[in-house]
Amino acid sequence: MSRSIVGMYETGKRMPSFEVLEAIADVFNVDINFLYGHTDSREYSQIYRSNLAAIVENANRADLEAAGVDLYEVGLIIDGAISLSFDHACHLANQLGETLDSMLGIKKPAIEHDDELSSAVEIFKKLSPDNRSKLLELGRLYLDAQHNS
Repeated sequence: MSRSIVGMYETGKRMPSFEVLEAIADVFNVDINFLYGHTDSREYSQIYRSNLAAIVENANRADLEAAGVDLYEVGLIIDGAISLSFDHACHLANQLGETLDSMLGIKKPAIEHDDELSSAVEIFKKLSPDNRSKLLELGRLYLDAQHNS
């Protein structure tokens, strides 16, 4: 299935056939009713909620709000008070800059959250634009040297 067709499904410009829905449900090991937004897929929604909680815990709240994430609603989702439909799961993953696969633990997250990386980002943010450019150039030189050795 091409990315453009998946994009049309996600935006509602095109609807998948029943056979395609069955195939998607099989790939994600969920019920077709979950894809329609009628039921919550328990196994995957638990994984999704766990990953969602980790992202929210490690992310800057202002950045999440700027991305349009409703933190109150997210809290209810994490707690299981709101049922998680397929559409809602896709929309929220997109707001977070993740894929549904990464939120479900099928693929690695787009951004791995660790304390050392967060510290490096904070230091980088405090640098002047000129010093940021110099640091990026040094990083590129270091990576090139590692790649060539």
